[in-house]
Amino acid sequence: MKPWILGLFLFAASLPAWSEEAKDPAAMPPLNPPAPAPAPAPAPVAAPSSYVEEFLDYRFDIQRKIEAAWEGYLKTYRGSLPRGRAVFTYHVNPEGKITLVEPKTGGHPTLTALAHRTIIEANAKLVAFPEAVKSKHPSGYFNQVAFALK
Repeated sequence: MKPWILGLFLFAASLPAWSEEAKDPAAMPPLNPPAPAPAPAPAPVAAPSSYVEEFLDYRFDIQRKIEAAWEGYLKTYRGSLPRGRAVFTYHVNPEGKITLVEPKTGGHPTLTALAHRTIIEANAKLVAFPEAVKSKHPSGYFNQVAFALK
């Protein structure tokens, strides 16, 4: 007898016997395992508080007013302004007035003076804090702005 025939015979002998029960499809394990249960939906993210929204809107409004004033000066003095950068820190009080305007880095004196004037001009157009912001910042807050000419 050839060795491969003996191996085939031993392999076949190790297989389970075929019976009517084994041929029943209900008795056989499924080919595909059941899918895992779907993951639970993520918890809803809380909407930002009205304070955060109002504070960011208020700060953005100040920024827009300062940028508008700066753009107006650029149109008027574009050819005569020196190149450079000026950074200022300022305080906004609850009544909506900019105070304590301080240069942090100064460029050319003309540029620094014009940037300071820009902040003061924007100051005239500000409104008081919204109530939610006033309750969180009763003494106001500090902010920083940079002016640049390239």
